[in-house]
Amino acid sequence: MFTKALIVSDDPGFANALSWSWRHAGCVPEYEFVPLAEAAARAAICVAVVDGPQALLRLSGGAALAIVVTADDPLPEVEGAMGRVVRIIRREGWADIAAALALESVLREQAMQRVNELENQLRDTERFTALGKVISEAQHGLANALTGLLGHTELLLMDSGLGDESRRKVTIVQAMSMKIYEVLQRLSETDREIRMVEHKRSRKVAGVVSR
Repeated sequence: MFTKALIVSDDPGFANALSWSWRHAGCVPEYEFVPLAEAAARAAICVAVVDGPQALLRLSGGAALAIVVTADDPLPEVEGAMGRVVRIIRREGWADIAAALALESVLREQAMQRVNELENQLRDTERFTALGKVISEAQHGLANALTGLLGHTELLLMDSGLGDESRRKVTIVQAMSMKIYEVLQRLSETDREIRMVEHKRSRKVAGVVSR
């Protein structure tokens, strides 16, 4: 969703009036000023402040909220993709009303995006936690089995009565066990990396919540 206010007018003074109202209120959202001819190129947007009924028709992609500043002329029919249309009569104070509505819409959309980001981060953290648990459990189980396996191969290789063929097979088992040990080392490193990522994500999520 486009989270800047889109101002549609061929009159720069229209945008200046809205900008002055935002500055006077102490909060200026991101906004873009486009002439009527360029409005049709915009996709679905959060909020548009349009200068007159004809500007409204230019928003082919629709808007969650369209604020139309008009005289007494009626509004045209708009397509179903348009979310909500608010009409403001062009009289004293119109810019303050339009600016306040647009600002509230932009801030609400940005807040919803932060909530969605937080939910995604929480889901990612849960997946990382589950993966780390699986790796940790596998690591401990394999380590216990590997310790016993290596211990027995060492004892067998120390047996002077072991035949050459049997010794060769035990040596192969020992070599494969060492490869398993290398895999365990990599699992341990991966587990540490996952824990670090999980810690960073938790701190980031906490930062989002605190805002």
